Amino acid sequence: MPMSGWLRDNSPLTAVGLREAFVATSSQSAAAIGLGNTRTFIMYTDAASIAQGRAARLPSYNDYRAFVGFPRARRFEDISGDSTVAENLKKVYNTVDDVEYYVGLFAEESRPKAAVPALVGRMVGIDAFSQALTNPLLSHRVFRRETFHAVGWDSIHRTSRLADVLERNVKPGSGIATVTMDRHV
Repeated sequence: MPMSGWLRDNSPLTAVGLREAFVATSSQSAAAIGLGNTRTFIMYTDAASIAQGRAARLPSYNDYRAFVGFPRARRFEDISGDSTVAENLKKVYNTVDDVEYYVGLFAEESRPKAAVPALVGRMVGIDAFSQALTNPLLSHRVFRRETFHAVGWDSIHRTSRLADVLERNVKPGSGIATVTMDRHV
């Protein structure tokens, strides 16, 4: 379905349900994050992003890894076990420390059963949790019982994990599962 089919219309999602939408989205190549998965007609976006990173003199991919507490990659193969990706990085960059932030994000190999590679996941997590308590929706003027329907307010207070959201929206035995620290759902 072209993106224009989703603009201001969530009926494609509600027609198939959350489970089918997750399965369909995650099982197609368009959802894969990685080098070589950009359609030709939007390559200018990647080129502009790399140019912007250079103009802003962003730290390297390895510097960002160190910043978030990951070990620095010592070899191109530490970024990706895919020999084609590692060889292409070697052709462009003199050393693994020269790999640019934007390129490294997309070159990094995905983890098993993860939506995104490790560095992206860590950075999204840092951003999400650092912004959570400053979110305007949590303002005392907005986040209060009177703002929500009684059912919504109760649901908010019974939700403490992403698994809770999935459990409410996915039929039991549907094959969608989440792993939590305390149990497997």
